Amino acid sequence: MEISDLILSGEKLLTLLKSSRYSDDYRWKIGGCVKFLKSNRNNTWESYEDIAEAFSSNPAHKRNDGKKSYFSFVLYYHLNQALPGYHSIRNVTNRKCALNLLNEYYKRLALIGIDYFRKRRSKVTTDVQLSARFSGFLLFLQNNGCRTLYDVTEELVRSYFTRNGTNLLSSSAGWEIGVFLEELTRQDISGAEQVRSFVPHIPKRRKPIQYLTSEEVRSIEKIIRDENYEICLRDRAIVLTLIYTGLRRSDIANIKLSSLDWENDVLNIVQQKTEEPLSIPLRASYANYIWDYIHHERDRNESEYLFLSKHTDQKLTPAGISNILNNIYDLAEVRMNKGDRRGCHLFRHHYVRINTEAGIESVVISSVIGHIDPSSINEYLNTDLKHLSEMGLSLEDYPMTSEVFEYG
Repeated sequence: MEISDLILSGEKLLTLLKSSRYSDDYRWKIGGCVKFLKSNRNNTWESYEDIAEAFSSNPAHKRNDGKKSYFSFVLYYHLNQALPGYHSIRNVTNRKCALNLLNEYYKRLALIGIDYFRKRRSKVTTDVQLSARFSGFLLFLQNNGCRTLYDVTEELVRSYFTRNGTNLLSSSAGWEIGVFLEELTRQDISGAEQVRSFVPHIPKRRKPIQYLTSEEVRSIEKIIRDENYEICLRDRAIVLTLIYTGLRRSDIANIKLSSLDWENDVLNIVQQKTEEPLSIPLRASYANYIWDYIHHERDRNESEYLFLSKHTDQKLTPAGISNILNNIYDLAEVRMNKGDRRGCHLFRHHYVRINTEAGIESVVISSVIGHIDPSSINEYLNTDLKHLSEMGLSLEDYPMTSEVFEYG
């Protein structure tokens, strides 16, 4: 592991935090992490978690509470060259440095995969996650005595994915490793095709989806439109945009002033998840509040982004939007029970559900909310109880004898 690269990233991060108007206290805490790395640059740690544990147990900087989270902040910037926002930093330190533990043979294979996914996908976070995925798989093979892919057995591969009939990895993990092995096969790496055939199919598991009821949405909208509540225009505009467009929170956070075509009543964005353009109508139901926010609350800030943080005058983050929505849930006394799902994505499901109930074709809804693959909407349609119930079969058409209902 190259500690010097991590130190360099930490120093760049401190400069960025200063220009982004982070507090002196927070920059002092991040600086303590960078100072710790400099004083231990010759250490031979094997994982980021090892560094985090060493830093959090360091007796210096005693008032630096929650030290591990500050190291996670530095590490996130090191891996992504961006401030945390759309992605959580909570578990980033758990990422083992599998690539650095591979021998020359397996490291060469891993680098082929990294190069392939870098060309295939543009987002750095995705590249990091996928490279960690197949580097971990190769490290497993290496640690089990396989000098080359020809030494790999089907039993060994299956033990990586399943144990005692239980899947250890997700279906996406199996797909990612499979794609990696297919690329190795195309690169004429001996044994790759055979190992690919050993990777088991892992079916997708979908948890029951919680959805917003019409009553809950009405309660939230009532709070938003009630001027007796001390809710700023920015927050009112954001929540109504969620309700009436079904946009992802990352897309709302990245709306620019130039995205608003007032003359043609169109909102034009580039989706953060797919990087595909999307144009949707600017309807009065939410656009009026955006207009009021711009002209009565936002002031003449030079930022190109629409929604700004009150504390830094910088672009509002997706996490900030979630915090706003949590406050609105509380005000409306909606989803207050333990286990109730909250968040912005519920409004995306709600948008799909109400349009489906209105009889709009799924392919039309899919295009409006920005899906590249129209079949992606199927997950959302699972919450459309009204239409699902219409598809049910009546038991009257299948008479059964009384014995069926007898016990014993």
